[in-house]
Amino acid sequence: MKQTSFLFIVFWISVQTVYCQSVPWERINPHPIEGTLNEIVNVPGSNKLIAVGSNASIVYSENEGASWITEYKPDNISRMTELNAIQFTDSDLGFVVGEHSVLLKTTNGGSNWKTIVQNSNIDFLDVFFLNEQTGFVVIKDTVMKTTDGGINWVKTALDPVCHYPGDLHFVNDSTGFIGSTHGAYYFKTTNCGESWDSVAINPAIDNFKLKAIHFIDENTGFIGGEVYDISYSTNYILRTTDGGETWNEVYTNSANGIANIYFFNAQRGYTVGHKYYDDIILWTDDGGLNWHESNMCDNYYLHSIAFLPDGAGYCVGDNGQLLKSEDWGGTWNIDYQWSIQASIINTAQAVNETTVYMGTESLGDGGVPAGRIYKSIDGGYSWESVFYLWPIIDLQFLSADFGVAVSSAYGEIYKTIDGAASWDTYEINSFDFSTECVCFIDEQTGFVGGSGDYGLIYKTTDGCETWDIVYPSPNMFYEIYDIVFTDDSTGFAVGYLPDVFLKTTDCGITWSIDTFNVSIMAERIYFINPDTGFALGNKILKTNDGGNTWTEVSTDLEGYARFTDIDFPTEEVGYITVADNETTLLKTDDGGDTWMQIGLMETTSTLKALAFFSKDEGLVMGENSVIFKTYTGGLVGIENQSAKKEANPLVCYPNPVASSLTIDLTTGKVKGKFLEIYSVSGLLMKKVVFLNNEHSLKLNISGFTSGVYIIVLRSEKQIESVAKVVKM
Repeated sequence: MKQTSFLFIVFWISVQTVYCQSVPWERINPHPIEGTLNEIVNVPGSNKLIAVGSNASIVYSENEGASWITEYKPDNISRMTELNAIQFTDSDLGFVVGEHSVLLKTTNGGSNWKTIVQNSNIDFLDVFFLNEQTGFVVIKDTVMKTTDGGINWVKTALDPVCHYPGDLHFVNDSTGFIGSTHGAYYFKTTNCGESWDSVAINPAIDNFKLKAIHFIDENTGFIGGEVYDISYSTNYILRTTDGGETWNEVYTNSANGIANIYFFNAQRGYTVGHKYYDDIILWTDDGGLNWHESNMCDNYYLHSIAFLPDGAGYCVGDNGQLLKSEDWGGTWNIDYQWSIQASIINTAQAVNETTVYMGTESLGDGGVPAGRIYKSIDGGYSWESVFYLWPIIDLQFLSADFGVAVSSAYGEIYKTIDGAASWDTYEINSFDFSTECVCFIDEQTGFVGGSGDYGLIYKTTDGCETWDIVYPSPNMFYEIYDIVFTDDSTGFAVGYLPDVFLKTTDCGITWSIDTFNVSIMAERIYFINPDTGFALGNKILKTNDGGNTWTEVSTDLEGYARFTDIDFPTEEVGYITVADNETTLLKTDDGGDTWMQIGLMETTSTLKALAFFSKDEGLVMGENSVIFKTYTGGLVGIENQSAKKEANPLVCYPNPVASSLTIDLTTGKVKGKFLEIYSVSGLLMKKVVFLNNEHSLKLNISGFTSGVYIIVLRSEKQIESVAKVVKM
């Protein structure tokens, strides 16, 4: 009672002031998640959907897909873990497996997950439990069985060798199957996994590669596979009604691949597979005798399907793809939100208080490297693709109209003089030069750095028309990664293999080789003013005398770190991104003498680029197209001027709450909005994405520690409402 009374005091003292305070970060792109989703299931006896995927991520919906909640790193597993499969035995008991021997268990329908096994570096590929004690996981060439809930395991080798077995499932307590053999056979057990026998497809099909298998019961099953050689390819669905003694062809097609088979019941079934540059879903409503193509939306690399009893279906895939069907799979529509689509956001620059450009890279058609330049004129909320060609490594805008960009391919530079409405291409050296960076002093004079046989710097004095080499590296391993000028004459360049630090005082006509006196593998150099600058690599160096001397700046980061980008919106306030650390951004408010960690807590992707409009408002971007925005300098408790101050549309009860929190939304349209729960320290605890107009939510917060939590309702452009609840 003393603890509860204290929390009440904290709540009532601060509730009036916190209402108009904003959360530290809002996710601009994508929604609800950026990572690959490998499998989705409908929890038995409920309308709950749960999907698992890359970077230790789980997403789930408790209202038939109207909104989605994202959970990262359940039970604090490593974010580098790929979660491969999920299975539920009933409405409460479920299991998830992944890389590094991760086996997670829930006994409350996915509200909380606990690690059962994580003591080796074996990748668990699939999972199936018959009950809480007896279960199976498959690894390379092997099936593992437990009869004591995962404490002890017995291994059974698969023969012949099957490197990536999958489709593990049982139709009763004794009979189970394993597929994904990529051969003309599958594995079957009739003694609850004591032994597994290889079963050849009968009649035999030459060169057949089995990719998917699914049995409805002991007798009726389906196989998906392919016959492929250099001259042709044929995809098959095979059906058996005698437990696999014989198989009959029920579908063949040269284009439509079969990689996954799912049956909602004995009559309704679905397959997912590749078709040219996208994927295709097939469906049957007569027990698999006839198969039909679904009407597909744009998609690529889909993996898994689940249906609800009302005919609503969901399909998940790479890059957070979430497709929805409302007609039992006849038509599929996009049910996720992306402002941009790219593998990596490499570079970004804000040119005024609302306009920002970014450069990206991804894989284009046929797997060819590609890239885009995007432009936003509303502070990063919406984006327009203004250039498409090769991967964009670096860009620079001298104004909102004049800008240049470089690609890592073909030694070209691209220039716009009309705010990206049009672009001209100029060749620097298309034979043996790969550009890494660009720096212009004015619209006529500029430099590019990169590597060919040697590290090189090129210069133009006629606005990109002609280019001359002004620095040929004496070492064939040098690469020039960044160039900056502090005035019309003085410039710096950095690179490594080995470390290189260059300086010019005659506008790049000559370059002298200098040293940092410490190896940092520098990839970024940045100056606030002619005297004060920073070099980034695996360390942070600072100069206060125009680059004559450099000193290392310490941080409280633990272990090895690489620093990828830096931006100072003012001479005092600056930010630095840290590679392979999704939770941390560094910030200084004393000109870079000291740096503190500020949390992000909402992504599993490496952050690579910064673009700040002011000391508090800015964007952080990175891999998998993630974009985050802050109005508070990344800290909790700064007043958000755009927050609405009228009657609160968030009604939270009971408050205080022990476990089940109900949130009623009295506002009108909620589709496309977001609900987030933060601790008072800024940690994102839960996130809900509204994909339909659902006005009431029930959230299980029994796993939260006792304390005060901030609940935020927002659209993409502003905070709409803030409330507080006390967790007892």
